[in-house]
Amino acid sequence: RLPATSWPADGASPAELAGIRDAARERFVERMHRAERTLEEALAEISPEQRTRLLTYAPLLWGDEEEASELLREAVRTTPAGTAAWENILNDLAICLMTPGPEDDTPPRIDECVRIYRGAVQRQSEPVERAISLNNLARALLTRYQDAGALADVQESIELLRRALPDVPDGHRLEPTIWHNLAIALEGRYMATGSPADLQNAGDAVERCCLLGLGVAPGATLEASPAWLSHALEPSAWGDAGRASEFGHPAGSPPR
Repeated sequence: RLPATSWPADGASPAELAGIRDAARERFVERMHRAERTLEEALAEISPEQRTRLLTYAPLLWGDEEEASELLREAVRTTPAGTAAWENILNDLAICLMTPGPEDDTPPRIDECVRIYRGAVQRQSEPVERAISLNNLARALLTRYQDAGALADVQESIELLRRALPDVPDGHRLEPTIWHNLAIALEGRYMATGSPADLQNAGDAVERCCLLGLGVAPGATLEASPAWLSHALEPSAWGDAGRASEFGHPAGSPPR
């Protein structure tokens, strides 16, 4: 253990100042080496796949989505196609591309994300995995619709989410999330077309999300419950407002 240093007293000689500086430098270098050794030991305890994903995804921690994207693309190229590791890296790349990047680069990023998720849908045969891929693709299309406003994207998103629901077993944690995304998509189409049926169906979908999520996905319920009340306050759905309000503020808990 290196000796502690203190702030030099007034009138310290140049030799004393140099000694304090050198001791501080040595202490800094020793701590850096200790941190490197600790990191190497930690990385050695995880699988090669996890280590690659961690180091590749790390640039996102300091907000460099572009560097993370390039590292993930390289990992996709160098990982055997069709393996579980390859699928995981592709999914990481799609998530990275969904993260907002430079303003003028948003359309190409989300287009690439949509292509990745389309491929994932085509490769999946197991029902729940297919539902996950359908939900991911629908979410990417919704993001592109919100950016570009192409009605075809929100319409396809609704179709994909409705296809996904039969593949999800009752009580699965994915079910409330799909219902919530369906509510968002239906509301988006309502805003574009003014269809009363879309507004009613969006309200029904967000209600299903809130009720189903209580036991299996409370985060989805928490996120969706304000939207349920918002839908219920539309003139066409005033009859639902009381139930939605009671859900958000159970008896004995005052509204905030």
